[in-house]
Amino acid sequence: MEQGRTTAEMADVSTYAGWDFANIWEMDASAGYPVLRGLPIDSYGAGYTEIQTAAQLNAVRDNMVINYKLISDIDMTGINWEPIGTSSSPFIGVFDGNGYEIKNLTVNLPDTDNIGLFGRNNGTIKNVTLRDADVIGRNSVGGITGSNVGLITNSAITGNSFVTGVNNVGGLVGNNAGGRIIGSYATSNVTGASTVGGVVGSLSISRVEQSFATGDVHASSNAGGFAGYSDASVIVQSYATGNVSAGSNAGGFVGNINWGAV
Repeated sequence: MEQGRTTAEMADVSTYAGWDFANIWEMDASAGYPVLRGLPIDSYGAGYTEIQTAAQLNAVRDNMVINYKLISDIDMTGINWEPIGTSSSPFIGVFDGNGYEIKNLTVNLPDTDNIGLFGRNNGTIKNVTLRDADVIGRNSVGGITGSNVGLITNSAITGNSFVTGVNNVGGLVGNNAGGRIIGSYATSNVTGASTVGGVVGSLSISRVEQSFATGDVHASSNAGGFAGYSDASVIVQSYATGNVSAGSNAGGFVGNINWGAV
């Protein structure tokens, strides 16, 4: 397990031995920490349904087995969003933000589990950026998806964003069980009761790489700047810089690790 680093060490590129600063990372001159350059956006042939309005985004729930891509920014102001996909009927297609942003997403479902832009993802979500999002749910709450069993890559929640829930609450993903997160980040503030993290609340049999969090994390227990709880999972080439507060099991990076590698 990697040890904690001082602020000066976090700003020194030599701290990040083995990290790819030619293609994936670069040092942010203002913050002094590594940031993602952004993975290349795929080129497309046929087979992607284009989305450019909130109504078209909402219609994704009507067919969750095909591929979608955004072709413009979407402003969700005034819409109380219902997540796409549930535990019994997850999203299993490909959703590509294509470099565009979904702005002002609001989800206010404090008595409901699996909350986010997506409720449960078993497919692929990539190149998606949420800006100025406010997501409130109960258990398994994340900006991008409440629960992830699939792949999330090159995605972010940023701006003035907040994610709030009870258990398994994360900036990007609430509960990551067997899923993978690559090249993604969260700057949102995250609040919950237990198992709360800047990027992901709970990790189980999962892998996260080349990702980071900068938002503050608040919980009663199992709170981490990056992940609240990790079991049989691997986190590599990733970091967190936000403030963390909890009554028990608080960590600058991971709140509580049962088994795995960091």
